[in-house]
Amino acid sequence: MRNIIAAVLSFCLIFSLTGCTKTQSNHQTQTSVQNTAPSYTPLAELDENILALLSRNVSFGQDDFSALETHLAGIRVTYPCEELYGVMDAYEKYTALPQYTSTHENYFSDGVFTAQELYGIVKLNNAAEGFMPNQTISDSDLEYVCTIIAPVLLEYGQKMSASDAALLSEKVSELKIFTFSGFAAGSYDSNTGRFGLDMNLKEKEEFTRTVQHETHHMLQSSSLAEREAGGYENRYGFSYIFDEEEDQPLNFLWMTEGSAELLTHNRLDSREYDVYESIIKTINYIKVATILRPDLDETSFETLSLSADFDGLFRYFDCQTEEEKQEYTNMMAAINYMYDLQFCSDAFEARCQQKYGEALSSDDLRSGVISSLGTALSREFFRNLTAALKDQTLTVEDLFTLNVLFEHRVCDYSLYRGPEKCADMLLSYHTMQTQFFAVLAEKLAVSVDELYAAYDVYYTKAQLQVAHIRLISAEEAAFLQYTTDTSVNRRYDTVNRLLN
Repeated sequence: MRNIIAAVLSFCLIFSLTGCTKTQSNHQTQTSVQNTAPSYTPLAELDENILALLSRNVSFGQDDFSALETHLAGIRVTYPCEELYGVMDAYEKYTALPQYTSTHENYFSDGVFTAQELYGIVKLNNAAEGFMPNQTISDSDLEYVCTIIAPVLLEYGQKMSASDAALLSEKVSELKIFTFSGFAAGSYDSNTGRFGLDMNLKEKEEFTRTVQHETHHMLQSSSLAEREAGGYENRYGFSYIFDEEEDQPLNFLWMTEGSAELLTHNRLDSREYDVYESIIKTINYIKVATILRPDLDETSFETLSLSADFDGLFRYFDCQTEEEKQEYTNMMAAINYMYDLQFCSDAFEARCQQKYGEALSSDDLRSGVISSLGTALSREFFRNLTAALKDQTLTVEDLFTLNVLFEHRVCDYSLYRGPEKCADMLLSYHTMQTQFFAVLAEKLAVSVDELYAAYDVYYTKAQLQVAHIRLISAEEAAFLQYTTDTSVNRRYDTVNRLLN
C-alpha cells in the first residue's frame, strides 16, 4: 500500500493493507537543517602522512577480537515501556501455530505463468464477486494490470519451494481486481483477495510501482485457508495479527510497508522513493549496520518480509540467546511505536501512563525509542566490523570509509527529534567507536588522538571511495554510495557539537 494518511493508517490497517492515499505521511518529525554539499579534496592531495596511514593494512588477532566482542556483547539495549509490549507472549502463540502446507496446484512449476492465465483466473473471480458497476474494471484495464502483476508472481514463484509456490498459487486463485477512485492509489486485502486500483491513474508514471507494491503485499500475505487453519486474524510475512481486540506486538506494519516499497524499487532498479521515505531510512539504517555480514546483502532485510518464518528475524541478527531474541523483537515492536502505528493503541498508551505517570510523554517515549535503536544498531555495526577484521585484512581507508558511511546514518537519524534529544544515541555510538579506534590505534602503533585527527580530515575532506572497499559486492557498494549521497546531516552538526 502506498501513501497512507496517518489517521487512516492507524485505523484501517489492523487486518488488511488497504487504502493507499496519494499524499505521503512520514510519522517522524524532522528538524529542519540547511545542508550544504561538502567540497571534497582529491585523495592524492591530502597530507602525505595521512595518505601513508590510509594505505596501511590491518587485521585483528583473537585477543583484539575477544576484547572488543566482550565489550560489545555486554551492551544490553532496553526500549521505553518494553515490559508492556508482550512480544514474547505473542511469540509463544506463533510457536504454537500448526504447520500449514497448501495442497493447491502449483501454477509456476513449469516456469511459465502468463498475463493471460492470470486474466482468466481474475475474470472468473470478479464475475463471482459481483462488483458494483462503479467498481468493475474494464477488460482492457484488467488485461493491462495483469501484464504488470503476472511477471512479478512468476519471478518469485519460480524461486520458491514447491510448498511456498503452492501457497502463492492458492492466493492467486482467490484474487479479484476492482477499481475505485478518490480514496487511494492502490490496496490489497488478503481477507477477501481483493486488489483495488484507481484506474484514473493508469497513465501516471507511478502506476506500475503502485501495482507492484500491492503485488508484494500479496506475496507477503497469508491465504484464507492458512488463516483458518492457524486461527489467527492475518499475517504479512512474519508479522502476525492474532486477535482484533488485542494489541498486536508482532504486527510490524512499518516493515511490511517499507519492505514492499523497497522490493518494488529493487525490481525496477530505482531509488527514487516518493512514499515511506522515513520508514525506508530506518530500514537502510539497519542494512548499513549489518551489510558486512557475509550471509547478508543489501536486499536481505526486505526479503525477510516475504517469509512466514519468524525465526528468520533471529537469524538475520544472529541471535544466540533468548535474551537477544527478546531484545530484537522488542526493537521491531518499538519501531512501530516510533511511527505511531496501530501497535500503539490507546490501551497501550494508557498502560504506559498508569505505570510511569503523566511525566512520561509520548514525545519522550519516541525519543527514547530512537536512542535505543541507535545504540542497538551501533553495537551491530561494530560487532560486524570487528568480526570482518578477524577473518581478513582491510586498509585503514576501508575502515574509515565504513565508519563514515555508518556515521552518516547515525547523524541523519538524530534529525528526527533533534541532536539534543538523541544525545544518548550519539554518545553511545561515539563510545563504541572510541573503543574500536583504541584497538585499531594499538595495532597501527599510533595514538588514538592521531587516529582521530586523520579520521576527521578524511571525513571532512576526502571523497569516499566506496566501490574500493574490500568485502562488499558491487551491488552493496552502490547501495552504500546511495545512502551517503542522500545523507542530509553531518558529524560536525551533531556528534562534535555534543562532545565539545
